[in-house]
Amino acid sequence: MGNFGLFRGLTAALLLLALLQTVNAATITGCTQIQSPGYYELASDITASGTCIVITSDHVTFDGKGHKISGTTGDGIFVVSQTVYNDPVYNYTNVIKNVSIQNVVVEGFDVGIHIRGAQGVAVTKSEILNSASIGIHVEFSDNALVYENVVRNADVGIKIANSFASDIAHNRVTGCNIGIYTAKYKVFYGDWPYIGLKNVYIYDNYLKNHQNIGGLAANPATDPGDLENVNLFTQKTPGTNIIGGPYFGGNFYSTPSGNGYSDLCVDADVDGLCDQPFNAGYLVDKYPLTYITAAGPDVTPELKPEKLVVVKPAEGESFCAGDEIVIEWTGGDEDWRVDLSLVDTLSLAMTPIASGIHNSGQYTWTIPATLSPGTYQIYIQEINQRDYAYGGKFFVIDCSQQATKGIEVPECEGIIDLSTGTTGNFIPDLYGAAEDSVNDPVDWEVEGMTAYVVPPYPGWYSGPEIDSIANWITPYTNQNHNYPQGYGDFKATLKFTAPANGNITLYYTADDGLDLYLDGNLVDSYKVYKGFTQLRKYETNVIAGQHVITASVEDEHRVVSGFLAIGWFCPTEVVEKPCERPQTVKLQVGEKYQCGDYVVSIEKVSTNGYATVTVYENGNLVGSYSVNLGQSLVVGGLTLTLKEMSENTVVLEVCCDEAVACENWREVELKISEKYQCGDYTIVLDNVDYPTQAVKVAVYDSSGNLLGIHQLSVGDSISQPSLVLTDITGDNSAKFKICCEELPMECEEKDVRAVIGQKYPCGDYYFTMTGLNYADQKVTISIIDQSGNILSTHTLGVGDTAVEGSIKITLSQITGDNSALFTVCCEKVACETWTEVDAKIREKYQCGEYTLTLNSVNYANQSVEISVYDSGGNLIATHQLSVGDSISHPSLVLTDITGDNSARFKVCCEKVSKAQPSYTTTINPEEATEVPATTEKGGGEVSATPGFEALIAVAGLLGVGYLLRRK
Repeated sequence: MGNFGLFRGLTAALLLLALLQTVNAATITGCTQIQSPGYYELASDITASGTCIVITSDHVTFDGKGHKISGTTGDGIFVVSQTVYNDPVYNYTNVIKNVSIQNVVVEGFDVGIHIRGAQGVAVTKSEILNSASIGIHVEFSDNALVYENVVRNADVGIKIANSFASDIAHNRVTGCNIGIYTAKYKVFYGDWPYIGLKNVYIYDNYLKNHQNIGGLAANPATDPGDLENVNLFTQKTPGTNIIGGPYFGGNFYSTPSGNGYSDLCVDADVDGLCDQPFNAGYLVDKYPLTYITAAGPDVTPELKPEKLVVVKPAEGESFCAGDEIVIEWTGGDEDWRVDLSLVDTLSLAMTPIASGIHNSGQYTWTIPATLSPGTYQIYIQEINQRDYAYGGKFFVIDCSQQATKGIEVPECEGIIDLSTGTTGNFIPDLYGAAEDSVNDPVDWEVEGMTAYVVPPYPGWYSGPEIDSIANWITPYTNQNHNYPQGYGDFKATLKFTAPANGNITLYYTADDGLDLYLDGNLVDSYKVYKGFTQLRKYETNVIAGQHVITASVEDEHRVVSGFLAIGWFCPTEVVEKPCERPQTVKLQVGEKYQCGDYVVSIEKVSTNGYATVTVYENGNLVGSYSVNLGQSLVVGGLTLTLKEMSENTVVLEVCCDEAVACENWREVELKISEKYQCGDYTIVLDNVDYPTQAVKVAVYDSSGNLLGIHQLSVGDSISQPSLVLTDITGDNSAKFKICCEELPMECEEKDVRAVIGQKYPCGDYYFTMTGLNYADQKVTISIIDQSGNILSTHTLGVGDTAVEGSIKITLSQITGDNSALFTVCCEKVACETWTEVDAKIREKYQCGEYTLTLNSVNYANQSVEISVYDSGGNLIATHQLSVGDSISHPSLVLTDITGDNSARFKVCCEKVSKAQPSYTTTINPEEATEVPATTEKGGGEVSATPGFEALIAVAGLLGVGYLLRRK
């Protein structure tokens, strides 16, 4: 298998050497030259100013014990014979032999680990990071083993030149310009053979670089003699390879963007090897590795893990230096360990946050209080370079500089913030880009290009500190990636509406030059090329109405341009509010709310603390606005304030000219054609459209005139009357929340126990209970006029109230036996003369235009039944009354139930005649058709109906005639 014999022999020899020498280990605490054989341990981290560790003796084991050697120039570790170190003449007599370097971290330097003129040298299980030139450099050597190392962020990861019989295997080389470089040097002195490479195996390496194989191996014109028996693979052999696959073969070839040959190749036989070879240019890898994405019949693959993704800090978030934040990410395997780093997007400097932590998806970190303000990213990387990811750009601000010294926020009611980048619309994407919204009265817009914002950096302006930091507006179209801002000329405009006369105060600066306009008039102009200026101040009085501030920025040196404004509008007159009692409304994205002539729709809720609101007036679009949390928006006669917000919901305080302040909302379920009385309005459900999940509701005034037909989806509302569609249910019905202005009503309240099917009088109306649902604890009632027409139908739960004209019915309790208890409020009867009447069963009593009959007396229930007939003898209603119950047509109250099948009433009639007993016992009140005779004049007393005896006589004569005819 490739050069495995060499590998095993060399490894065994070096291991035996290490074991024999460990007994007498020497400790290294600083940069030094090792000139004697032995086992050497690094006791602590070392920072060097040049080449640090030089090994010039044979038979040396250098064990870093996981410690780090850091430097900027020279070599981190240099293995070379003393002779060559003093005078580089390459021959077999002055090579260094049997050296092992292991378990060390080398960061920085020009070259991380440098092997020159050696035999039997091994570099294993080490990390070489951020080398300026080469991570591991092997030259003029044979039997070299570079094994199980991590090399990151060098110009060249591993370079091998003029060497024999060596292996480069099981390494992870990532983030480099070239991963592995093969070369041939010309030898000007000495007797080292003039070759490039011979018998070299490069296999089972994880390569994720801009170019993975470079030098002679990548050049199609390479002379075959320069690469003699040099291979990018070994034979296909069972075993767990570097990416967890089931076979050893070649290398894994990826790119920083994850679209390399191994990422994209086809593996039809599911063996973890690409079906086609990888051509590096001159050398060919016959068995390139790939992740297994589907199992074959005899393979249990290790599937490719999800890619790492940094979730928090999110793009555009801002933090103070010293804040504790939670870094969150997803992806990778549970058994991975990862490194976290902070990347300065301006200098690209990378600062470690945590090393080798579990891949838990979360890490709590305190931003150093000394960290300079700027734009940063989180970088996460699996420790063996299996994967890595960058997070979104976020801002760190020096909040200790926010104390008010020179600029004070005015304290005034109705203040409008005129600062740049503070109202939520300029939200950067991955590169800081953001579009501004349309018709936003309190945010800056940039003409002709996309703009983005960055926090103010130290030195960008001089002058007083500010209480709330605004952001720079800067071009994005011409973004300069060497800076966190763009360049070029641009124009920024702010349109806002002053609700009253007031004062504008504006602090501002720009790079390079600025022309500042208010309502088209130039108010300041200056040119300070190649740098920002001090904060300048402009203050003026303005009248109520719309105003426009324009900043025209001129970029002279074409490197950086930007504009910063900090300012406010303060009214100097009291702004009258459209209404005294605002409504609190909770809406989700997509829901609408009607307030007078206005409809408010929530379009977006941003995690950056603002919501996008669209306003319509009388059906016409007024505009879309970004409203910050706590900010108020005034549009004509509408004022709304964003009070609370969550992931998809906002709470608004809404005030409009015709807003109804309602404290008692009730739920109502209506079926098609059902009417519901709501104050002066009558609501009718006209239609339910299930495919579109919409309904049509008609609204009528108190005179029955149609006011409008509204098409509503769930969540839509109207304000006259206040109604919200909450649900569309089955059986052609819908549920609403309704708030009605209750009309003042003088009435007498009484409790009525109603049975299904019975009619009960109340003022000018009757009501009847038509249905009762014990499961839902709801009843259905109909309200009927004097002519028997159903005016409205209501479904009530306990505590619900139905109103129709002067009748108000509240469901108090649902009882057994298909009955329910109601509290009924009827129009109080205005009557000056009440008369007490003792009535007996079957007696009739004339009361104005009505005739009354006592039908029965129930002593057990202490109730009576009476019937009421109109002037034509038609039965109007039959009433079941208990003591204290009353009816209003005619006005009658049951005061007592006496003995001898009689009862006592208080009666108030327009004309009342004296009561007289009836001589018939066979007439059923519900079937009576006789017409009562005219009452006596001036009668204040109740009397029996005149002519009743004559009627009996006529009936007797008819009976006699019938008998004579039969005979």
